[in-house]
Amino acid sequence: MIFTKSTKYAIRAIIFIAERCEAKENCSIRDISGTLEIPFHFLTKILQKLTEAGILISAKGTHGGVRLNREPEDILLKEIVHAVDSEYSTEECILGFPQCDEKNPCALHYMWQEPRRYIERIIGETTLNDILKNNEIHKL
Repeated sequence: MIFTKSTKYAIRAIIFIAERCEAKENCSIRDISGTLEIPFHFLTKILQKLTEAGILISAKGTHGGVRLNREPEDILLKEIVHAVDSEYSTEECILGFPQCDEKNPCALHYMWQEPRRYIERIIGETTLNDILKNNEIHKL
């Protein structure tokens, strides 16, 4: 609901890369695609955007693939989201009305304000490292 399919796949792929690939070794895009059941060509486009944003490093060839470009504590969820979905915004109307604003609010406009601020804070403050820690807790 909050994220596009591309963004969800990007977050899942980044978690996979961070958990399963050594810092200096590349993760095979085919392995990521197969394990996470993300269509290969769709995933390559997503990973290309993450590479262009400086989140991943990409290499071609026999030992090619992708790996993190920075430490997990230096990658914000906000960066991942905006790399894949440059138009992502919690500012748009929750019901999709183009003219929804303070002067012309939709039926959910004021109810959506607090959850929107909360979501913006979570996306803006959460690091990949936070996600990995939380993922470990839920695996136990």
